[in-house]
Amino acid sequence: MAEYAVKHQVSGGSEFNYNRMSWIKPNALWRILRCGWGNKEYQERVLTLWLNKSDFEGILGQAVFSNFTTCYYENHEQWKQQLQEKEVRLQWDPYHDTYGNKLTKGAIQLGLKGESLKLLTSSCN
Repeated sequence: MAEYAVKHQVSGGSEFNYNRMSWIKPNALWRILRCGWGNKEYQERVLTLWLNKSDFEGILGQAVFSNFTTCYYENHEQWKQQLQEKEVRLQWDPYHDTYGNKLTKGAIQLGLKGESLKLLTSSCN
């Protein structure tokens, strides 16, 4: 999949699955740590893409938190309904230093699938 993206400068190809969640990890160190420095199976290649700030903010506006929080949802049912309806997930993971030690701040990542992922990958040319 990475080979196709590099060659064509767009995601896609016969092996690309738009129904599988793909993750945007804005922090370079976090990306490389999560893929095991390129040694995890199927994560040997990590792609970087450029997004306009307005596109990134638009994705954020569509996001549902991966975990229930009373700050944003009235109840579990509302949150679960949004999880079913929306294709973008917002998740905070522990941030790590260059040695892999957990820090107190979080690292944001956004998961996209379906039409949201198609729109993202088609707008990053």
